[in-house]
Amino acid sequence: MLRPYNGSGCVDGNNKMDAVRSAADCSGYIGEILSESLQCGFSCCLPFNGMNWKIKALIQSALANFPSGLSYDIYYKVQRNWGGLKAPSLVGMAVAIDGWDQLVNQGCDPSDKVFFEVGTGRTPLIAISFWLMGARSTVTFDLNPYLKEELTQEVLQALLDNSAATQQQFGARLLPERYAQLAALVRSRPRLQDVLQLCQIRYLAPGDARQTDLASDSVDVHFSNNVMEHVPSNDLSKILQEARRILKPQGLALHHVDYVDHFSYSDPSISSVNFLRFSERQWKWWAGNRYMYMNRLRHDDYLGLFDKAGLKLRSDDFERDENACKQIERQEILLDAAFKNIAADRLAISRAWIVTAKN
Repeated sequence: MLRPYNGSGCVDGNNKMDAVRSAADCSGYIGEILSESLQCGFSCCLPFNGMNWKIKALIQSALANFPSGLSYDIYYKVQRNWGGLKAPSLVGMAVAIDGWDQLVNQGCDPSDKVFFEVGTGRTPLIAISFWLMGARSTVTFDLNPYLKEELTQEVLQALLDNSAATQQQFGARLLPERYAQLAALVRSRPRLQDVLQLCQIRYLAPGDARQTDLASDSVDVHFSNNVMEHVPSNDLSKILQEARRILKPQGLALHHVDYVDHFSYSDPSISSVNFLRFSERQWKWWAGNRYMYMNRLRHDDYLGLFDKAGLKLRSDDFERDENACKQIERQEILLDAAFKNIAADRLAISRAWIVTAKN
């Protein structure tokens, strides 16, 4: 049984989480949580799927307080052994295909276009997929150096191992000659740099998307996937202003935003809008760290930010969590004052593709 933590009061004798005053005080407790999880097999503790969201928040906050290099290394190993990085994921390929179609629907032929990506992630699969469909090149910035060679190799091998399904999913969008080039490279067990070079990808991390070294009017598509919800509002405004500067006159900004409380993905006991119950100060206690910061901006807030940056809305293709909408309407979710005056059907928008234009 986990002992009560005697530092800042993270856990009481019943294993309930108190407010986190200082996540740094909890760093010595992280080992006990992980060790106990493995020994007893508690579904509420085992990282990360099926985990109680407060325990996950505590683990992430503790890890975030280590020096950056050590913190990234430990967090990666935790994800690799128990989290979402245990097996290669091809989700990025589906995202790229969906984004490509969003551009086509706006009358834009993405072929031979220059993409700028905010937030590379663990593998450059989205940028690789854009290249396979005909993009000229991609410049991809990431605030943190998350990109991993071993994961990239595993993902590319999975593409080849599932070649028929991969080609079927791409359909007519896929350029066969480029796929053949990539397949030949993957069979040679390439270095990450070889993959980036073939697929015309320029990777910069740490990179500041608020102020790039790119020339004005040099990018056709400014893109991100599930990144903007992790960026503070003031920084988002600067990123969008920079997007307008580097976009060509007919360029488009294409961004997929996930408005869901991300803790709900691993803790099915909470609602997708659970985080709207907390004040800004309370939420900062739980998720004010580099690994799970969520700005909690809603869909209309984003539309306002794009408009303020001078990017004109072309389309907002969104989904709504109808169950969350009903929970809000029935007051089963007690909203913080900051969200009480927003209509339930707008608060419950769960994700969206937002397409805006420079002109």
